[in-house]
Amino acid sequence: MRIAQVCSKYYPYFGGVQTCVREISERCVQKGFEVEVLTTDPSGTLPKKDTVNGVQILRFRSWAPNGAYYFPHPQMVSNLSKSEVGIIHAHSIHSLTTLAAYLGHNFNMKTKFIISTYYHGKGHTKFAEILWKPYKPVAHQILKKADGIIVNSKTQKVLVERTFNPSSKIFIVYDGVNLQKIRNAKPLNSNEHHKILLYVGRLEKYKNIQVTISSLKYLPKNYHFYIIGGGPFKPFLKNLAHCMGLRTRVHFLGFQPDAVVYRWLKTADVFVLLSEVESFGMTCIESLAANIPVIANDDGLGLSETISFYPECIMVHRTNKEPASELAKLIIKVAELKPIRADISNFSWDRIAENISNVYKQILMKQ
Repeated sequence: MRIAQVCSKYYPYFGGVQTCVREISERCVQKGFEVEVLTTDPSGTLPKKDTVNGVQILRFRSWAPNGAYYFPHPQMVSNLSKSEVGIIHAHSIHSLTTLAAYLGHNFNMKTKFIISTYYHGKGHTKFAEILWKPYKPVAHQILKKADGIIVNSKTQKVLVERTFNPSSKIFIVYDGVNLQKIRNAKPLNSNEHHKILLYVGRLEKYKNIQVTISSLKYLPKNYHFYIIGGGPFKPFLKNLAHCMGLRTRVHFLGFQPDAVVYRWLKTADVFVLLSEVESFGMTCIESLAANIPVIANDDGLGLSETISFYPECIMVHRTNKEPASELAKLIIKVAELKPIRADISNFSWDRIAENISNVYKQILMKQ
């Protein structure tokens, strides 16, 4: 059986959706599926055709204003309309590559069409929100016509049902983590007197990284904050650290390969994720795999669900109700909890890929 995975970006680009698509695709290949990934390359520097770990990759040019929506080249639709695949699986309702997948399916009705939504309820920038308003009816039509919908949390299932009321069956399949690679990672050599706070992800305003930076003002000087990732909010965050006199205690590491991220997870004392909106907190689960405690914002949509799985390992800071000074007190308390122990076997990528392949089989059996 051939599966076409469609996403805005794919390896070597990094990000939550990119990681999910790669892990699922490579494990489906191991299970005997033929998998091709149709994606975009805004830089135009990567090979148009490639094969990585048995996954065939087709890259198309795209236009992504302010890093939003990813308007793909029309050739993507043409390719999907002619492709001899059993399932077209699109990822992220917020990306126009999903619209391309939907249109390709309409020209190729023998295929089944599945969408993993990653729906957050709105755009995360003013420009993305402007684009979302006219696109929302299109998204509604896409979800209405899908043969199956995959969400990565119960919270997101409720949100999708409330917003779109789709007629298709909704499957809950959580995202996964590389348990073995995280467990085998070696801590970095660091100053033994330093306490290390860590954040991994996009640098966006809604992630509330600025709150953690502000908390350093109330923490002893041996507390340092390491930030892995990139995004449009980075200049503001750097300026904030400068204005608060914290330049030597806030460290921007940029994008890092997984192997380096895992070493930082094993090195850190506390992982902090205070995002206002997450479909699910997978970086929190990765942190628990590395035996470090987590502080999360339980107002962050799917973060509340993540916390509910591990209430003794993930401490709560309500960003909209509690000041940075209270966060500082919590950080000192939580840092003493390392190492923590949590059973996260249900979130292994092998388990997740098995769940996804079962969804594929159920969809293919439908008439």
